[in-house]
Amino acid sequence: MSDNEQDGDNFDLLDIVMHNSDDPEVIIMERLHFSPMGSTESLASSDGSNLHLDHDTDDPTDMNIEIVNYDRDLPGEHTYLGTDMLPVSGCLVLEQNAIYELPLLAHHSLIFPNQVLPMMPHIMHASRLSKEIEGSHVFGLVCPDESGKNMFEYGIICEIFEKESDHDADIVRVKARGRQRFKVLGPMKELRDYLSIVTQNVMILPEYVLKDPLSCAHLSSLDKYRLHVSSQNRNLAMIAKRRDSYLTSWPMFVFNQYDLNDIVDKIRNHFRQLNIDSFPSDPIALSFWVAHNLQLGASVRLLLFKLDSALHRLQIELKYLEKCGTLCCKVCRTEIAKTSDLFAMSNDGIQSHYCNPEGWIHETFTVRRANEIRLQGQKSTRTSWFPGYAWTIAMCKICNHHVGWLFTATELNLRPSEFWGLCRTSITQTTCIEENV
Repeated sequence: MSDNEQDGDNFDLLDIVMHNSDDPEVIIMERLHFSPMGSTESLASSDGSNLHLDHDTDDPTDMNIEIVNYDRDLPGEHTYLGTDMLPVSGCLVLEQNAIYELPLLAHHSLIFPNQVLPMMPHIMHASRLSKEIEGSHVFGLVCPDESGKNMFEYGIICEIFEKESDHDADIVRVKARGRQRFKVLGPMKELRDYLSIVTQNVMILPEYVLKDPLSCAHLSSLDKYRLHVSSQNRNLAMIAKRRDSYLTSWPMFVFNQYDLNDIVDKIRNHFRQLNIDSFPSDPIALSFWVAHNLQLGASVRLLLFKLDSALHRLQIELKYLEKCGTLCCKVCRTEIAKTSDLFAMSNDGIQSHYCNPEGWIHETFTVRRANEIRLQGQKSTRTSWFPGYAWTIAMCKICNHHVGWLFTATELNLRPSEFWGLCRTSITQTTCIEENV
């Protein structure tokens, strides 16, 4: 979906380049259309309040319409890229701590393992990329560091699993998935622009699984009770754990801070309170999933990415979850939404990457409600990231900064009837833990 695609004619085109110095991770380039005031679709009123068509607020129960809940598998399929994409077979796993020479691409956003990355590189970059990855279908992806002036020395191995079948177009469409993290060896070669390519030596980063902190004090006579650790009734396992702690000089709460199962349970309970139950069961995958789905600043995201232990990542993420606050416009700090309004419209989680027709990738998270926003232009269903929903550009009412889109159901019986997709790069959170990490 592109910001500059609107239904209707006679639009004035305004190219706006917004550079936020607080988060130099990106320079957001948005092309916005301003619709005629006589439009019959969703418009922003002169006082900045949001106006909607009457049918958006109709109660379908009054008309005996059967309610249909949205299929959350659809956004992850990225059907806006086209339906003629061909699957790429195979899965390559590189050896940890080994050194490989890989083609590296510059990207404006950080990708975590297991994330899906939709891409539409220009044919100039795509043709070279095809030559570089022929046979393996893997490439490295690096992003800017915290300063925004240089490239981060860590990156992600991406593996293409679907690609466009027609190579005659100027844009080549591919879907890739993040696999393994790496560290760039030696000085980083210059990457001139977004999706430009260089070849570099990298070392695949290991993932360490730490032992139970009480493993050295385990009583073999209590091992049979520890088998209940994954069951719903964990009383026996907790009793065994408490008795193990009696053999040490530390109180029980100290060990709880390093108990992976205990931390995982707390994080899962937090997301279940948001009615989100689709998340990885493996602690390593969960740690990356949480890092991607939280509205974190650049410094914390980069820190979580390079840590080599799921336990350490989850500890930091839990600390962040316990200090949740409000979501604000990054420019003027106006409150846009509350963290309690976050919800998942995709089985990939609260936040996902989506690509517009110009090839720019937006990290977008979904909320049920939003405040202090005015709508700009008409609704459009063209290249919608959420099939069945029309999108309208959303601007901060106070500073006129682009913050995301309103998505409105095109069918009366589809639920939710509307929701908001907010750009991660345009939103900040009132409470942050960077200084305490």
